[in-house]
Amino acid sequence: MSRPLYGTEAFREAAGDTLRPGGLELTRYGVGLMAEAGLPQGGLVLDAGCGTGASARYLARRGLVAVGIDWHPGPLAGCSADDTPGCTLGGGIQLVQGDFMQLPFVPDVFDAALCECTLSLAPDLAMALAGIGRVLKQGALLLVQDLVLRTDRPQPVPAAGAASPFLASGGSCLAGALSFADWELAIAKAGFDVLHREDVSHALAVFMAKLVWYDLAGDLAWLLPKGPGGESCACAAEARKRYGYGLFLARKRS
Repeated sequence: MSRPLYGTEAFREAAGDTLRPGGLELTRYGVGLMAEAGLPQGGLVLDAGCGTGASARYLARRGLVAVGIDWHPGPLAGCSADDTPGCTLGGGIQLVQGDFMQLPFVPDVFDAALCECTLSLAPDLAMALAGIGRVLKQGALLLVQDLVLRTDRPQPVPAAGAASPFLASGGSCLAGALSFADWELAIAKAGFDVLHREDVSHALAVFMAKLVWYDLAGDLAWLLPKGPGGESCACAAEARKRYGYGLFLARKRS
């Protein structure tokens, strides 16, 4: 079985600890928007799909209480075996190994939630958003940063057996990218009012440039446009994937 995109060496070199476009700079910006929208100092914030725990650590430095959940045991590297499936690292951070599709938390407890390039990996987006909504308090905030389609037209899909395994569901955020309108609709259907949306595709452009730079072995050549003969060709506009990156801030309806 092929590794998911975030499991490749090139991806990890390009992404660093955050494993996503924009890094902590975009997290900092989004959390600032949440603060302006009323996120209380010392509030309890869920990081759904916390990866290495980089955002959780940032939240704690902001004076918030962070609870991160991820299926991969990496974030729990600093915990003892007796602590799993979760542990408190101190400084307002608790990390849990688990599935954000089945959050192991009581309802109506969190003041906010972060979903940074994770919802597009969900096998069922509506279910994932409903689960997050369940554990948020009324009026709580949701920050989503994820892949978007910069057109409503269907995107090219690789033929069966083609060397593009990361476009399969769960392989990368690319597989679950939606248009801005469809992201807003999905968030609204889950019981949220969208307060702010923003095109932050510059973060994706910078990240992709790094990814191509670090991919010296060419494992990710399928990401590049192809010419008529199948060769990589940056001028083949009709073959380009029209992806972007979006930021959405929403509030759970009362």
